[in-house]
Amino acid sequence: MSRNDTRYGVTICDRCADCQWRADSFFCQFDADILKAFDAITFTSVHPASALLYAEGEAPRGLFLLCHGGAKLSISSGSGKTLITRIVEAGEVLGLSSVLSGNAYKSSAETTAPSQVKFVRRDDFLRFSETYRDVSFNVARQLIEECESDANQIRALGLANSAAERLAQLLLAWCQENGQPSASGMRFPVVMTHEEMSQMIGTSRETVTRLLKSFREKKILTVRRTSMTLHKKSELEDLIV
Repeated sequence: MSRNDTRYGVTICDRCADCQWRADSFFCQFDADILKAFDAITFTSVHPASALLYAEGEAPRGLFLLCHGGAKLSISSGSGKTLITRIVEAGEVLGLSSVLSGNAYKSSAETTAPSQVKFVRRDDFLRFSETYRDVSFNVARQLIEECESDANQIRALGLANSAAERLAQLLLAWCQENGQPSASGMRFPVVMTHEEMSQMIGTSRETVTRLLKSFREKKILTVRRTSMTLHKKSELEDLIV
């Protein structure tokens, strides 16, 4: 069953089997019986951009499946500094490790666009994963992916010699993941503000703005409102030691 939510222009789908966004992700490709059982324990909702799903330090009340849209995970220091640790794409779940361990959420989760989310209470999900072997297997797969993502983030922040190197790594990763060939280079979408980009690479917004200006002046890339086009990939690669 689907219904239209006119507040955010998102058509909500309550049944996983009917979902128009189903993809080759860990929690979308179960068989019909498992999907039906999952639907029975979930609550579907739609959120605007910048909606807080859960906060760092909160008790793990449940798991969030991002059906459509986007989200970011971030951690904060006592002085108010924020670091974005991961961008979450549709089909992934949020809060998985905390739901399994019972420990507080290690980060805050916030939507980056109008998003459909399915929520399942912690106790219900634990029983569900114990009942169906395929669920437990996919839980392990996502945890592995999260560990690898965290390792890449630590490497990028801890081993890069400069903010320019960290920004180059970020832009090259976006280009590799979502780049499309164009007449002048590789074009890729950019949905982050300069502030959010600075939080991804552990620097200031002013530094990101200055570096992007330098890249433009050197004709390494072109910046549009919602996209960038990389003209000289080798020059960004040369920044990485």
